[in-house]
Amino acid sequence: KSMAIGAASFGFAAADPRIGPVLSHIDKQYVGKNYNQQQRSGKGIVPEMIDGLADKSMPLCMRFQHKTLRAKHMLLHDSRRQYGLFLKGAGFSLEDAHRFFEREFTKIISPAEFKKKYTYNIRHQYGKEGKRTDYSPLTCMQIIQGSPPMPGQAHGCPYKHWGEPQLSALLGQMRITG
Repeated sequence: KSMAIGAASFGFAAADPRIGPVLSHIDKQYVGKNYNQQQRSGKGIVPEMIDGLADKSMPLCMRFQHKTLRAKHMLLHDSRRQYGLFLKGAGFSLEDAHRFFEREFTKIISPAEFKKKYTYNIRHQYGKEGKRTDYSPLTCMQIIQGSPPMPGQAHGCPYKHWGEPQLSALLGQMRITG
């Protein structure tokens, strides 16, 4: 009901020169914390800690990608990028990331295939390959505004890209009801 009232008065508020400019760009605003390389405390996580952290402190999007990785032993490109940069921001070193993904992926592919297909991308995220850019984790706004996941993909924002039944089911698995 409040949303309907707000929508009805949006035109009036948008015409006000004091608040109009803010409202016209509100969909591109992000006031949450950014977890990039410069803001890290240096006390990162290691691969052995990740399962426990996934269940109690990861955002829903990353938790889903982690569960998908553990179930399928593989993530498609957009998911590897989103989740890999998240882990980097959380404190994974390049060696930790390589060891973590290699350990999981080689449950269904050979170590040689992993090295050939995936090592470059991991090193690229850490600025060791390609144009040598040291990438930061994606912000919530980048994830929300990014491409929606196609069937079989695990990236994106569950609150934005999922339907109510799928979101309710995942929240129910986490013992979050109503």
